[in-house]
Amino acid sequence: MKLKLTSSFSWLIGAVVIAICFVLFAYFPLSSQLKNRTNTAIDKRNELIDLQEQVQNIGKQQGETELDQKQTELNRLLIPKQSILEFLSTIEEHARTAGVTETLSFDEFPASTATILKHPISLTVTGQYDDVIKFLRSLEGLDYYVNFKQFSITHSSTAVKPASIVSTNPTSNELVASDADAIQLTLAGFAYWH
Repeated sequence: MKLKLTSSFSWLIGAVVIAICFVLFAYFPLSSQLKNRTNTAIDKRNELIDLQEQVQNIGKQQGETELDQKQTELNRLLIPKQSILEFLSTIEEHARTAGVTETLSFDEFPASTATILKHPISLTVTGQYDDVIKFLRSLEGLDYYVNFKQFSITHSSTAVKPASIVSTNPTSNELVASDADAIQLTLAGFAYWH
């Protein structure tokens, strides 16, 4: 029986030694490596979150910069309400430079809290054909955005004249107006204010 006990005891001691060796040489190093890798993964995850936040902030900054640029461009095209006299005098100056007479109809602004106000505007121009065309081209160069939706062209005189508004220019074969006839151009549309 003593022999069996010793043999069982040696098996038990061998199993304990193997278990201790396993714990010391396998479990602890693997556990330590797993803990290190877990910490590394957590650090990398935190770095990734920081990078994502930086990308979002850069995107927001670029978006805000782009939005600011668009707002600046829009403000440049829209007429400030406090610049109404400047706008009207610019129209008058363009008419005077082109050699036409103009009548501008412009109602008072309604009481509104809107950021952008769409306001009706009507413009009647009278003059020679070339002068009216010159005036229209100068309107295209305005710094402000004015959208004319309707127009009509008529003879400015009340007497009925034969249809001699256009003739052919012999040197360029383009249609030009006869200097004897004045025309009246009426434009109706909207100006946009902020």
